[in-house]
Amino acid sequence: MCCQISIDILPFFLHIVVRKEAGINMTTSEIIQTLAARLKVTQREARRHLHNMFAVITDGLQKGGPVVMRGFGSLNAAPSKSPRTFDTATQEFVSQPSKIELFFRPYKSLKERVKEWRPT
Repeated sequence: MCCQISIDILPFFLHIVVRKEAGINMTTSEIIQTLAARLKVTQREARRHLHNMFAVITDGLQKGGPVVMRGFGSLNAAPSKSPRTFDTATQEFVSQPSKIELFFRPYKSLKERVKEWRPT
């Protein structure tokens, strides 16, 4: 099961990725301001759009499938390997419960555009 997001969000997220690559962190407020300016909407509407997008991504991951954003990348949640630890009191190996890990795999086009836009 796959959740497709067909919104052209590449230019917006590319801006965020390039800033991150340059060592400039963006806060949620800055992302909302940038999104509002690009969409020419109020910050309240931009915040709602951003939270709705996060909700769609979260729902897709909770259903067990990858979330694919064409031109950007894919997100996937998978259980990690169950770690084994040694209990010194009982002198036995004990399996710990596995955790859910999130993976992001950027598309080749995103990688190439980030390399092009990377500040020198």
